[in-house]
Amino acid sequence: MLRYFLKRLIGIVITIVLVGVVIFILVRLMPGDPVRQMVDEEASLEAIEALREEYGLNKPIIVQFVDWFKGMLTGNLGKSYRTGEPIINEVSKRYGKTILLAVLAVIWSTVVGLILGVWTGTHEGKWQDYLGVTLAVAGQAVPTFWIGLMLILVLSVHFHLLPVSGVGTWKHLVMPAFTLGLSMAAAVTRFTRSAVLECLKEDYVRTARSKGVKERVVIWRHVLRNSLISVITIVGLQFGAMLGGAVMIETVFAYPGIGSYLVTSITYRDYPIVQALVMILALNFVVVNFVVDLLYALANPEIRLEGGGR
Repeated sequence: MLRYFLKRLIGIVITIVLVGVVIFILVRLMPGDPVRQMVDEEASLEAIEALREEYGLNKPIIVQFVDWFKGMLTGNLGKSYRTGEPIINEVSKRYGKTILLAVLAVIWSTVVGLILGVWTGTHEGKWQDYLGVTLAVAGQAVPTFWIGLMLILVLSVHFHLLPVSGVGTWKHLVMPAFTLGLSMAAAVTRFTRSAVLECLKEDYVRTARSKGVKERVVIWRHVLRNSLISVITIVGLQFGAMLGGAVMIETVFAYPGIGSYLVTSITYRDYPIVQALVMILALNFVVVNFVVDLLYALANPEIRLEGGGR
């Protein structure tokens, strides 16, 4: 297990470095000059160069990358070009809101996905199966931003049941959390259905039924428990992707998380903020995958053996 853990940890370090390089290069390829965004059109060349020197933009690219990456490792995310304020202050106020939104979306989508997946898997070939699969496919096919806009139009504009945007009460979280988790609920439904269908063919299910065990007990205690091993992976992957996908949802609902902060920063060519936020989102995904790998290895000892962790 220790060897398995160390191999995954080394992979994380390599991934983080590569992601940092890609992020740094892509941000530099963005059109526009960030310094020109900070000064007036009549600013002198000397003032522009002084500003470049202040923010280290006159240094070689390699030096800029090393300085930035060292700062990321030590928790120094730099300062905003636009406001001059430390980025960590703004991120600390917004990050918790994004995590809360993602966690709520994961909870409801996982519960609903498991229930629908079991429901459809235990009614293969029947109308329940066709209905569940249709809903799952539709949930993954329809763009989330369109669903968010329709919810605003119906629940906020027409019926005045929920606030259009902002944060403050639980009502502000209902539509964003539902919209964000819809695609995940569909994915969990499909994966759970497939896992249930496979488990229903196993010998232990036939044995339990032959012993007179109630069908409800067979499904929820035996089939679902063994199906969860494969569902763990999709839930972890979806949660990591959800933190990045929250960018669009937060923009649609004007939710003050790191997603909406990222969109605003891209508009103003605020390199340090864009780099920091994209790196944070990438780190979220990497860390979540790492945790899922460990949980999966604990749930399935064959993974450890294949990884050389005897």
